[in-house]
Amino acid sequence: MNLLLLSNEDAISNTANKFELKSPRVVQHIQKILKKNPGDRLKTALANRSIGIFRIEKMDETSIVGTYRPLLVPSRRSPKLILWSAIQRPPTVEKLLQLSGTWGVHELEFFATDLSRKEYFTSPIWKSEVIRSELRIGMEQGWNAYDPVVKLNFSSAGNHLSPKLQTKSLLDRILEKNKNMYYLDRKGSDLSVYFSSNPGFLSDSVFLLGPEPGWSKREKKILSEAGCKPVKVSSKVLRTEQALAFLLSRWEEILARK
Repeated sequence: MNLLLLSNEDAISNTANKFELKSPRVVQHIQKILKKNPGDRLKTALANRSIGIFRIEKMDETSIVGTYRPLLVPSRRSPKLILWSAIQRPPTVEKLLQLSGTWGVHELEFFATDLSRKEYFTSPIWKSEVIRSELRIGMEQGWNAYDPVVKLNFSSAGNHLSPKLQTKSLLDRILEKNKNMYYLDRKGSDLSVYFSSNPGFLSDSVFLLGPEPGWSKREKKILSEAGCKPVKVSSKVLRTEQALAFLLSRWEEILARK
């Protein structure tokens, strides 16, 4: 944990800038890993608002109470990056959420695709509290004060649409965007190729992550007809979470040269 994250629901009512931490993970980390005591200070962010200092006033085994002092309003990462992902294995989804939180991805949407595994639709990973927890783990690591927006374009209760209809939903979203759309494919062009030919490609780009087996031929045809371009982050066959890490690394590199 490089940054303590506070939320509005942590605020103690009728007090000025006082917060109470009750998350067992956070409380135990502060006490047992960071070994903090009353009077100590922590670098802290009030989610989506500011970065400052949290001073611990009292603590016990289940909670920590302290005062937060805001110091600055951080800038969001720019240009913004949007990810659209096929439904993945639950452990992969955890990694995607954490990476998105660490790096400061603006939006992350999940869709059913032709080759999405049906058993993944009802995983507990899609519960809002689990999604938020995984995002926060990444945000704490990466000094990111802003929550990525996560959207699920399917029902996680088992009453989901067929992959074919869901792919149409994905196509609708592609047509709405209608520019700067890229899907990860190791046979595609490197990011630097797109940047050299069109420096504006960094503006509000959307990157699509396919399912573990890859995009179906039908989907690749749809993506091509919609103007989506294949982009390569490595010549190797990578797991989805590895591909995303490579993509974010290459994005950082290109931004540094901009």
